[in-house]
Amino acid sequence: MGLKMSLAGIMLVGMSGCASFLAQSTGPAPLGTDSGVRTFSQVLNDNSIERTAKINTYKLDERFKYARINIASFHSAVLLTGQVGDQYLKQLAEDNVKAMTDVKTVHNYITIGEKIPYNTIVQDSIVTANIRRMLVTSPDISDTKVKVQTEDGVVYVMGKLTPSENQALINILQSTPNIVKVVSLIDLLSDAGVATSSNGLTEASPVTTTASSMSTTSTATATPMATPLATSSRNIDETPVAIDPEQASPDQADETDAP
Repeated sequence: MGLKMSLAGIMLVGMSGCASFLAQSTGPAPLGTDSGVRTFSQVLNDNSIERTAKINTYKLDERFKYARINIASFHSAVLLTGQVGDQYLKQLAEDNVKAMTDVKTVHNYITIGEKIPYNTIVQDSIVTANIRRMLVTSPDISDTKVKVQTEDGVVYVMGKLTPSENQALINILQSTPNIVKVVSLIDLLSDAGVATSSNGLTEASPVTTTASSMSTTSTATATPMATPLATSSRNIDETPVAIDPEQASPDQADETDAP
């Protein structure tokens, strides 16, 4: 009996020590709060959303093969950029992604027109790389908390940040050359990891402001990069099931193609 009590005491001390170590190593915020860092399962989910959306898009209409479509998912919010031939294809790309049950919201910034030239694509890649490099070296913000996409000189930023992290991101963007405009799709968190404003259910209605030589687009008011956003009434729980890539085909899509 005495041996059992001794072993139980040792286990309790060990568990207490582990809890103390974890409390010191996990930062000041309580466990379970939103730090803005994606979990491993969320990363896998975002990758799955991107892959499935791309497969389904090209199966819906063969004209997408001649368009330029970029699909980026971050915290299950999907950003669409690129160029298509007409409004029908733009809406079709959006509807395809909205049909996926794991998608929380879709930001459709696809433009109608000719595909951008190769030299513009290269310049966009350089802009994104410069921003990523400064994020990696910044002591005020983690690069894993931000998704950066550049298309035709317009920089789109996604993520969940505290106000101080958001300001650090603003400083980085303002010091990056060759940016035409910034579109902020950031969800703001309090320092304790509680969402204070979110565009998670907002359909974008851009309002453009200018800061120095760079303009910033937000989806609510004209406050650059730190804009509280209204909540949409769309119920994401009623989102239909994603299109099955094994069943959808360009021929099927052509039958319902708009004139």
